[in-house]
Amino acid sequence: MSDDQRLLKVIRTIAWILALALSMSADAGWFGFGGDSGKKAPTDVTVAEQSGRDFRDLSIFPNSEELLLVEVNEKMLPEHSRVLRYNLKQNTLQYYALPKGYAYTDAKISPSGHYIVMKRVKEININDEDKIRETLSDPEIALMKADGTDFRVLKLNPGYKHAPIFSNDDSKIAYWRGALRPPHSKSLASFFDIWEVNLKTGIDTLFAGHFEFFEGAQMQYLPGDNEILFHAYGPRAHAQSMTEYDKQYNNSHTYKANRGLTSLPEPILTEIYGAAFLSIDRADNFYFIGAGNDATSLLRKSSGGEIKRWIILRIYFASLFATAVSPNGAYVTFIYPLPDTRPSEGKHGLGMLDTQTSQWGTLSIPPLESSTPIVVKLAN
Repeated sequence: MSDDQRLLKVIRTIAWILALALSMSADAGWFGFGGDSGKKAPTDVTVAEQSGRDFRDLSIFPNSEELLLVEVNEKMLPEHSRVLRYNLKQNTLQYYALPKGYAYTDAKISPSGHYIVMKRVKEININDEDKIRETLSDPEIALMKADGTDFRVLKLNPGYKHAPIFSNDDSKIAYWRGALRPPHSKSLASFFDIWEVNLKTGIDTLFAGHFEFFEGAQMQYLPGDNEILFHAYGPRAHAQSMTEYDKQYNNSHTYKANRGLTSLPEPILTEIYGAAFLSIDRADNFYFIGAGNDATSLLRKSSGGEIKRWIILRIYFASLFATAVSPNGAYVTFIYPLPDTRPSEGKHGLGMLDTQTSQWGTLSIPPLESSTPIVVKLAN
């Protein structure tokens, strides 16, 4: 076998591993939204061309001017995923030169803007499903300062981990932990609960539960850091009656839980059908996806209870996932699959809604080739 053939085999194997490891966060965007809106698209819309890139994960710095993204690219050497920092005003793209030998995903900036947390798994070139599953069964969670210094890996209890987030005071990290499903299952892992590690003591404990959701997605600490908003589907207690459970709560997949809660919380925002992917701004306004009036919309529920609805332009955005509101509430960014594709195909675009003008549009991120490195330094 030639060097080129051997390299191609390694690339294909790593790409398959990444696709498997990332499939949950990608397909989390398909929680019950489909069909045509039946609404005429507004005319005050500017849309830039998007050729499609495999963006995963999205968060916004406290200055509301920078985005943190993950992009997967099996053709990019030597890395196959990069954690990116994009400046909206300057239209500049940087990437974190993270320690090699790992695929990094699930990156999020802390609410303070001081730290970044992420998940990583080893890149391996062994075409053996058992060894691959062994590698994916216990991902690591790493963190560093936003300038790339003090990189370190946390020592946590074993289990499949994803979607870590920082508390508002930077003292804790919450994350989903589940267990791998049997080989050839439709999803990689299930039985998810929220766990939390105290960064001062190193203690890793269950935040709330056990609830054992079939899937768990984006989370956010509420002010005070004693409650977490989260998106999840299929608590195990209702696994045999999910149709009735969804109907009872108007198909909401949005929850709120206090630390130490042991009884399953009821979904919130049930006044809107299909409430999902909730995030909040500094003024405690809720932004989320929902349906109703024959249209899927992005909605804002103010701290006073008023609801504003923006109908999603399905001519451009067939489905949204990985939504994030800027801390100042000026805009909402999101990742969307290109028309006639699924999120897991890796053909994505970045979109934005200006909440002041109600204009929808897309973002043209500079190519990876133009990105400049941010040096990452290990903690002492």
